[in-house]
Amino acid sequence: MKKSNFDAIFIPSGGLKKNGVPHEWAKRRLDKVLEIETGKEYIIPLGSGTPYAPPILNKKGFQIKECVASADYLVSRGLPKKRILVDKFSDDTIGNGYFSRIFFADPFGFKKILIITSDYHLPRAKAIFEWIYSLTPRKHKYSLGFVSVRDAGLNLGLIRNRIRKEKKSIKKIFIMRQKIKTLEQFHRWLFTKHAVYAYGLKLQKISAEVLKTY
Repeated sequence: MKKSNFDAIFIPSGGLKKNGVPHEWAKRRLDKVLEIETGKEYIIPLGSGTPYAPPILNKKGFQIKECVASADYLVSRGLPKKRILVDKFSDDTIGNGYFSRIFFADPFGFKKILIITSDYHLPRAKAIFEWIYSLTPRKHKYSLGFVSVRDAGLNLGLIRNRIRKEKKSIKKIFIMRQKIKTLEQFHRWLFTKHAVYAYGLKLQKISAEVLKTY
């Protein structure tokens, strides 16, 4: 792929190993950043963790944020700290899309944005980001690009299970997109109807096999 021509690169986090470092498939996303970044754009790992599993803790008992672990990985490979921003707020891909716009794209004036994720995750990530960045009012006319990397570190059975879950979620996203067309509507829905962010709602159960991909 050619070098980046974007204002910012967003990377949804892909979970952590028990030792607090990104999974191999998540590292592959970060390696792609290092391959195409130009030294000008902001690099923004997205996500605090997942609501489906207990957080990974450091030696002092504090949560290791997935975005921070991703940032540490990038810095260890030479990316300057001053070019990295982190999203410590979101806990799923819906949140990745929303908080990336509210906390970064709109305030910083990012118009050209690249999202890098894994092959299995790309269709849902694309559906979510395109929906959220189409919500009105829009401060900018956004140009979104998407790049996926292969699902290294996941066996074929795990990938198939995860893809089945992804496809079910995509169908729900397209239904919601027909109903929710403004930022205000989305905000209300997120904090009153979406179980990850609304108080008192039960999360949908996922299988132990699918959980291995988080």
